[in-house]
Amino acid sequence: LRLSVFGYFCTSFFVTLIAFLYILFIVFKNCPRKNAINLKIEFGWILSYLKTGFPFMLGAFSLWLLAGVDRWIILNYLNESEVGVYSVAYRFASVYHPLVIIPLLNAYTPKIFEKFAQKEYKQKIYHLLSFAIVVFSILALITPYIAKFMIDKTYYDALPLIRPLVLGYGIFFLTQAIASILIYKKKIKLLTINVLVASFSNILFNLIFVSRWGLKGSIAAFVLGHLIWFIFTFMQAKRTEKILIKQSVTVSYTHLRAHE
Repeated sequence: LRLSVFGYFCTSFFVTLIAFLYILFIVFKNCPRKNAINLKIEFGWILSYLKTGFPFMLGAFSLWLLAGVDRWIILNYLNESEVGVYSVAYRFASVYHPLVIIPLLNAYTPKIFEKFAQKEYKQKIYHLLSFAIVVFSILALITPYIAKFMIDKTYYDALPLIRPLVLGYGIFFLTQAIASILIYKKKIKLLTINVLVASFSNILFNLIFVSRWGLKGSIAAFVLGHLIWFIFTFMQAKRTEKILIKQSVTVSYTHLRAHE
């Protein structure tokens, strides 16, 4: 507080540094010293991981586009105070990314990858959909009430915007969860196309909607951008799932005939 805005960035830096040092401590504590850190890094190994991780980088970039670019467009069509209102609403919605979405995905991904390794490719997408609807509907319902106790009356206009933003994050969670099969099979091109289509759709919708409906238009663009991302991922995941199940059945039948 004493350092004003600079204090905010100092806090972010120190919190990140403390988290890193804590993880480093856990690694050294639980791993043999010779295996804790491998200083011998091969260039080909780095390129391999960069190639595999490229869709995740694009995903992070797209998430920034789905929110960061919105503010530039709002500033261009509206004014600074509207940017502040949008930022407050977005801040309360985005808290569920590290608090809920990442932990859920970190718990879900290893389990679903284990099933994929056993040739079980059915993801139960509709169960995921039901779960996400319930959880994020509850979060969308209660978050504005929590926010009201934490913000100044000047920013009360942000409260109605929080609910659709939280639901947008619910769609984001679903998209990342059902993309597991594409990630497992390293469908990098499909993942890249999905991210780029969602990002550019969001920018286009913002340019059209903000000029007509103000902040509500920006919120609509955010949700629609995520919805397009989800639809593309859903169709490709279902298609990949069907192909893999068919291949698995064919291989099993071939092995059975060979055994006979």
